[in-house]
This record gives sequence, C-alpha cells and structure tokens, in this order.
Amino acid sequence: MEAEQGNWFAVRTKPRKELYAKTNFECQGYRVYLPMCRTWRSSARRRERVIRPFFPGYLFLYLLPHEQNWVSINSTFGAIGAVRFGNFYPPVPEYLINALRQREADSGIIELAPRRSSPFKKGQKVTVMIGESVVSGLFQEMHDDNRAIVLLNILKQQIKARVPIEAVTTYAVA
Repeated sequence: MEAEQGNWFAVRTKPRKELYAKTNFECQGYRVYLPMCRTWRSSARRRERVIRPFFPGYLFLYLLPHEQNWVSINSTFGAIGAVRFGNFYPPVPEYLINALRQREADSGIIELAPRRSSPFKKGQKVTVMIGESVVSGLFQEMHDDNRAIVLLNILKQQIKARVPIEAVTTYAVA
C-alpha cells in the first residue's frame, strides 16, 4: 500500500501573527513551514537586523487529503484562512517549497543577497540615458539591485526619478 501524497497550501495569517498561527497549527498536528529571513528594521535612533517572515502574512501547511479540513484551518487562532479561489484551494508547487528550503542557511534562515554596492557616491554628477536623450543629474542612492534614484535636471528643475542602473553613467564634460 502506498503512502498518501499530500500538498502544500498557503494560509493567510493576521498581521504580524505568523509565529502565533504556526504554533497553533503545530499544536493541532499540522506540518507547517514558515520561511524566515534576516532583514533591517529602523527605529527612531537605530537600525538593527531582525528575523521576519519571508512572506509576511503567510505560512504553508502540508496537508494529506484527509487533513484538508478548511473550517478548522480557517478558524485557527492567528490565521485568516487558506488561500482559495471560490471553492478551489490551489496547492503550492513542491518545487517552490524545496527551492525556499535550499536557500536556508544552517540556522534555518533564508539569507538574502546583500544589496549590490553602489557604483556611484551620493551627490555625484551622473548622466542618464532616457530613450535617445541624455540628461544630467545627481546620484542619490540605489533603490534595489536594478534601479537607482537620481535627481534629474529637467527644464531647470530637479526631478527625483527611479531609473535602471544600466542607464546611469558618470558625468562626462563635453
């Protein structure tokens, strides 16, 4: 006789209640996966590294067909309910869960890649290619790995813009 095959399902949780919901699901005997990551939190005077859910407001349950008691799952403390479309509860592909687990360090935390270091300094004069036009500006900061925030000089005004980093080059005097 073959073992029953289950599926992973996404469950929405109440805001900042992922760990509370996880504990309550585990107390009911469910297999729970709550991927966590290390991120920055800023407060009035300091910036610190904290561990938070990788998908805020969600966790995953592995359910065998006989465990798919949606009324019980949806009424678990800390949970809002399983993700569904009408009466259809879409399973989360196993490869997605496996890919998340493969990214975890030995601590069980998903280590995010550090932000790419900025190729420019804040306030540095740069030029930006916008279509076929070249616009001068001042580099402000990296927004993410692919975009930079630049103050563009357009019509004698500085306009803050988020542009692809590939479009930004050092200022060249003609």
